[in-house]
Amino acid sequence: MTFQPITRTFLRYTIAVALMAGLAACSSRRTQPAQTVPGGTTAPRVETPATVKNVVTDLAAGYADWSDLYLPVRINLRSPMSISLPARLYMTRGRSLHLSLRAPLIGTELAQVHADRDSVWFVDKLHKAVCALPISSLGARTGITLDNVQSLLLGQVFYPGADRPAQSDFDVRAEQTDFVLTPRRLKSSVNWYYTVSDAPRLERMAVEAGEKVEFSASFGDFTDAVAGPVAAEVALSGKVKNRAIQATVTADYGDARWNQARSDGWSRPTGYRNVTPAQGLEMLKQF
Repeated sequence: MTFQPITRTFLRYTIAVALMAGLAACSSRRTQPAQTVPGGTTAPRVETPATVKNVVTDLAAGYADWSDLYLPVRINLRSPMSISLPARLYMTRGRSLHLSLRAPLIGTELAQVHADRDSVWFVDKLHKAVCALPISSLGARTGITLDNVQSLLLGQVFYPGADRPAQSDFDVRAEQTDFVLTPRRLKSSVNWYYTVSDAPRLERMAVEAGEKVEFSASFGDFTDAVAGPVAAEVALSGKVKNRAIQATVTADYGDARWNQARSDGWSRPTGYRNVTPAQGLEMLKQF
């Protein structure tokens, strides 16, 4: 199937923005008092400085159970194009993730990204085009699952394919006042590490998967929430097939709604131009 150039370009950048937003999550060294948030009480915060032997255990102890989340966000993409879009993020834990990208000021929905345990859907509502990818294809090199993406959205360290991180899943070394966490047992082609402060708080994540895929994120604006430590701002940079991607994602946790079972309104589009998974993957490679 052949796309008109404007449609193909729009979908590429929509997917780029969506994947960036899907990795938006964070923490920083700055500590704020615990507070009550809509939908439940805050999780307990670990006060004792971490050590090499317990930093992952302390991180996991600060993470709390949650069932669903509605979160307003703003995505500022600086490269490969300059655009700022408001968006709405819906997550049902372990089941779905839905991102609705909106036009500035008027709020008209421009695009959707929807992921469940089986597929990821990219919907261009302006040009009525859609593609669906098996979620396994997006995590083929790294082993990342939908649950892992949700953990990262909340600024929480994860081990690929696992529900909760464990001390035994990581090699840990001290580096001045920080800790560097490297997941064990990854594919030899994947280089991956987290930088964590002694609070402990996630500060940075970096991934290299082969020669053509690089990603890093720096996290900030930390606060306590129902799920434990979450953050409202992340600076993202990366490279996919020698094309640079840079973005900042800001989340409004003041208007977040936890555990209220809000509907994301998702339904599979009808009457849209279809793209096969193979064609969708080729679009991703052409960023």
